[in-house]
Amino acid sequence: MFFQALNHYKPKDNLTIKQLETNFLKDFPHNTSINWFKKEFEYVTGIDIFEYNFNKKNGYKIIYTDDFDIFLFRTDFLDHLEDEIGDFLEIENYKLIKSNLSSNKPYSHLYKEFKKDFYIDKDLANNIYNSKTANYFFTTAEINEFKNNKTQY
Repeated sequence: MFFQALNHYKPKDNLTIKQLETNFLKDFPHNTSINWFKKEFEYVTGIDIFEYNFNKKNGYKIIYTDDFDIFLFRTDFLDHLEDEIGDFLEIENYKLIKSNLSSNKPYSHLYKEFKKDFYIDKDLANNIYNSKTANYFFTTAEINEFKNNKTQY
């Protein structure tokens, strides 16, 4: 979301990657993704996803209610869920078509450079990785790997 709204967080065209990192840490609302299911999804649907067990191994959960049929998934599993999505949608030979890729965006070079050397501080990492949302979707081992790979202590 930060790079999709880059003009808001990068008022000058000549900011360095280090300045972008500072803007990301200082100005970006990091709790947005942590709270999204409560503030947006549950508010609209009335469904609290946390009441349903999520299959962390398979990366998805199907939820049926009187009003909604929901295919809830981790985006990092998406490439492996074509059959399951096709079954859910009742579409034979369903194929995903990749679009809206960061590599095709005007900011792709900045994003790639940003990801290469960026680390989050311990407090932000703990806020994100200890959240109900992170623990709902990811195993403890995955969370520990995220912390070890991108956290500065």
